[in-house]
Amino acid sequence: EPGEFEKNVGLEEKIEPGTPPTSPESVEEQFDQATSPPPEGPKPVPPEEAMAFSGPAPELINGRLAMLGIVSAIGAEVATGASVTEQFAIAPGPIIMAFWGITAASLIPIASIGDKRKGFGVFTPNAEIINGRAAMLGFAALLGTEIATQHALF
Repeated sequence: EPGEFEKNVGLEEKIEPGTPPTSPESVEEQFDQATSPPPEGPKPVPPEEAMAFSGPAPELINGRLAMLGIVSAIGAEVATGASVTEQFAIAPGPIIMAFWGITAASLIPIASIGDKRKGFGVFTPNAEIINGRAAMLGFAALLGTEIATQHALF
């Protein structure tokens, strides 16, 4: 019967009656499995490669910034009547800080674990890229329209 120490640390043996004892080969195999290095995971991407023209970060970051920008710009226009350029002139600091924060939050995971984004239901990496592209076009159209007409669109 196991002693108090074995009961506390869970070392009591749980061998069914009639089970053959563990062979030395299986013990060696278990030791090899336990001491083998873990499988390689995703490799980090250096920031200069992540931000390269064909790297994973530029389109992802620009898309995220455009999605934030278009929603924020339209919301602020509806609330205040100020155009995008007027909004930036009124509060450049918070806008720049938000953009830097999103850039860093997007770049750090890519630089540390690589571009291994996973989807969740309809929220897939491909959907994020498509929505980002649409937001970039929408923000460019909003900015171009407001510059051409010299007033807020909404």
